[in-house]
Amino acid sequence: MKIIESYVKGKMPGGHVCEDMIAVSDDFIAVFDGVSSKSDIRYEGKTTGYVAVQLMSDALKHVPPRATAEECFRAINNAVYMWYEKEGLLSDVEINPRNRPAASAAVYSRVHNQIWVIGDCQAFFGGESHTFPLRVDEFYIELRMKVIGYLKAIGKTTEELLQKDISAAMLRPLFELQPLLQNAKNRGEYSYSILDGFELCASDIKTLHVPSGINEICLATDGYPAIFGSLKESEEYLQHVLTSDPLCCDIFKHTKGARAGHESFDDRAYVRFLVD
Repeated sequence: MKIIESYVKGKMPGGHVCEDMIAVSDDFIAVFDGVSSKSDIRYEGKTTGYVAVQLMSDALKHVPPRATAEECFRAINNAVYMWYEKEGLLSDVEINPRNRPAASAAVYSRVHNQIWVIGDCQAFFGGESHTFPLRVDEFYIELRMKVIGYLKAIGKTTEELLQKDISAAMLRPLFELQPLLQNAKNRGEYSYSILDGFELCASDIKTLHVPSGINEICLATDGYPAIFGSLKESEEYLQHVLTSDPLCCDIFKHTKGARAGHESFDDRAYVRFLVD
């Protein structure tokens, strides 16, 4: 495998720590999308999302080459669980899932010539993109579009909402409850699996089989509104969205927009590589 191009960028300028990461080993290439913290808790000054991607990137290096998708994600999850035990956090994170470092992931396996996705990361190969939106995010988007429509109807401008996104403030109580849905034992319509050290539902793992003859693959986090076959195309479309629809409520509907002073609506990571 050979990396053609890669890029990682935080949504905020300056010293903001990006919670997305690219991980590479002899047998795997992955993007990890650290979940934005739903609490103010920090571990040695690090956000839960940043802790997650660090732990998972390290764990990927030790995954056996012939591991299946389920075995790979189980190994990564186990590394996070062991970290809880080491730090004396297990009892807390068992009852407070919002304190868990968590991440979505897309992993390419050289041995199996497959891409495995858990959560909402993206892939592109053979001229086709593959995205996996979460039902809970679709629910938030539906609510947010109604709220923004109402706010604009009463005269709020895009500039005002970029300075103070009232829709985000209204949805915050629901966002704070969302961790109760991740890897939940009692699954419902909005439940989903994610890498957070606790058991995930195997049926939530998406497997993409790369056809023979395809030798170029792209992976990205959901910080890109759409993934294309080059970094340039993916960045250009992102900049088009940020310029034309900074609230992310028209050409690209999302759970949040790009706040004033931010460089995008989310952190992002992109990698394009050649396979054997």
